Amino acid sequence: MSPKSTSHRSFCLMALLTLLAHAYLLNAPLLAAENTMVEPLVSPVGCTPQQEQQQLNMTPRDMTGSWVGSWWIPPKGWKLFSTEELQDMWIDQSMIWVGDSTARRSAMSLYGLLRHDNNRGRQEHKEHLHVSLEEIDREALIDLNRKEITEPCRRHGWDNNNNNNTKHLPLICRPMPENRNKDFVVLQLPCLQTVENFLLDEVSGASNLTIDMDVMILSLGIWDVVRQGDCQKKQGGRPLRARILYTLDALTKLNQKRPKLKIIWRTSGYSFPLQDDESEHDEVNQTNVMNDIVMDHLDKQQQLSAEKATTTITNHNHWMTYVNWGGAVEPRSFGANNRLAGDIPAHYGIQPRLVLHQMIANTMYQRALSSRLPPPC
Repeated sequence: MSPKSTSHRSFCLMALLTLLAHAYLLNAPLLAAENTMVEPLVSPVGCTPQQEQQQLNMTPRDMTGSWVGSWWIPPKGWKLFSTEELQDMWIDQSMIWVGDSTARRSAMSLYGLLRHDNNRGRQEHKEHLHVSLEEIDREALIDLNRKEITEPCRRHGWDNNNNNNTKHLPLICRPMPENRNKDFVVLQLPCLQTVENFLLDEVSGASNLTIDMDVMILSLGIWDVVRQGDCQKKQGGRPLRARILYTLDALTKLNQKRPKLKIIWRTSGYSFPLQDDESEHDEVNQTNVMNDIVMDHLDKQQQLSAEKATTTITNHNHWMTYVNWGGAVEPRSFGANNRLAGDIPAHYGIQPRLVLHQMIANTMYQRALSSRLPPPC
């Protein structure tokens, strides 16, 4: 082989290697991103005008996520909080849940998470806190005091049997796990009217359950749909829309009286249809109407507060919002083989309750940081 031919082959080989090297360097960041599944929270070049407008137009009703089988995926900008992160978030917060049996079951599942202490204190394992189903979904926990008072509430002078300190008696009251100075309270009130009465009593001073609370979660609605006759009797025959608006008006009054109380309304889920008839479809429509009224009202309140500069997120004054849990669980609410069902038609299983915990945590986290973090474009 001639020297000229060898030189030509060497030149071609070097050119090929150079092209391959350039191709690798150009694609390396993409390959790394695909292999590690890492996505920055904030684009290094910031948001485009279209993205900024999209962020401004987003309301809590849009933050519902999606499902793959029984696995819930948070919407963009949200995350899944670990058990450790949830415990750290709530350890210094007194919390009261107000609502029906769905409130009790969701609250006590969260309590099980917060009480879990496997590997706590061992720094090298803190991100690997494994929680068993028994710890968050056993009947003795989520149905505590349901049929009879087996654990009387006796904190702060409250007493299920003989109470003189507050007009409304909690169904459950425990110290917050790992912080006995903070409270974990469940007040079971199934109808909008009963909740309205409680809120007005808190405003007037006849009741004092919320006076030292940091967070109040309202979790109700299904009774006013599936047992509307019972709830209407308690409300003098008011139609559903009036019952909702009267309750929201009372909530606004409490919000003004307790400006440091963080208030979160959970939109209602759906009762599982036992038969495919007109009455069942009407219950679904009524649930949607109820949720829309609440979300429209609270969206408008938030907009007016922002325009008048009467709400200051950074110091948590007049803090009132909602999570659209009804919208999140709707895709897994219907169909015998699709619904993530609980023990009765109005109840859900553990997965939707865990979704609610994540939605509340993301709402708390985003509101706390909203004045300091750019939008996650």
